[in-house]
Amino acid sequence: MNCADFREELRRTRTAPVSEGCVAHAASCPSCAFTLRGFILLRLGSSGDAPPGPGPGFEQELRSRLAGMARDPSTEWTLALGFVARPALTLAAAVFLVCLSLQGWLVFRSREADLETLAQSDPAFASLLAGDLGNLLEPGEAEEGIP
Repeated sequence: MNCADFREELRRTRTAPVSEGCVAHAASCPSCAFTLRGFILLRLGSSGDAPPGPGPGFEQELRSRLAGMARDPSTEWTLALGFVARPALTLAAAVFLVCLSLQGWLVFRSREADLETLAQSDPAFASLLAGDLGNLLEPGEAEEGIP
């Protein structure tokens, strides 16, 4: 028996027991053994005359699970936390952006933060502009191993 004959015989025997030829072929072919194992498990789990779709009592089971989740106190706590945390994070982000804008406005209004002045006064910025990333740390900091 080859793999095509094996699959054809499984299609023909939906409710009948699996033949000895199929079992012998599945013992020698790993792919067909996997198919046969799945076929047997599917036959054990469902009846051949059952219509497709959810079984009886599915709706009641689903409603009881959903009702149990609604009564869970941890769900209420996380929802309450979300109602408090979202506005607080939004407010914090807005305050941060306002402070950042104000700081930028104050610095650039006085024209003290042009690149030329910054490159002359800050050695780390000058080394960054020069492409020398090794001089960003002070010599003592690099030896101490500060990350």
